[in-house]
Amino acid sequence: MPDAIISPAVEINGKAIAIQPESLMYKKGTGTTTSVAQSTGRGVETVHKVNLSEAYGYVSFKTENTVDNIALIQDFRSNGSDNTVLITDVATGFSGKMTNARIMNEIERTLSSDGDGQVEFCGNQISGNV
Repeated sequence: MPDAIISPAVEINGKAIAIQPESLMYKKGTGTTTSVAQSTGRGVETVHKVNLSEAYGYVSFKTENTVDNIALIQDFRSNGSDNTVLITDVATGFSGKMTNARIMNEIERTLSSDGDGQVEFCGNQISGNV
């Protein structure tokens, strides 16, 4: 039976980030593919087209509203696109690395006892066994 990824970890520029359970999402950045048919005169063949305008890595997660988390995220934002995001799961060997990463969203934080913030990074395609 395959192992499920149940305890992923996030590091940004070598600093471990505490994230909410089950909030980590990613896209490797291979782009989307569309297929069309073309006539050959004797039949039809398929042409596959890769949309490279969508070929970028994406990592998203939620953090709790702590003073430390808010300060870290502000530091990463001030780095512009000079961030490296590493996502891993030690139990399964799952690992992915995204360089040239920048925070893309304006983070909305609800200042309450159960408040959090969604952080979205975009960058180079994610390398590794993701």
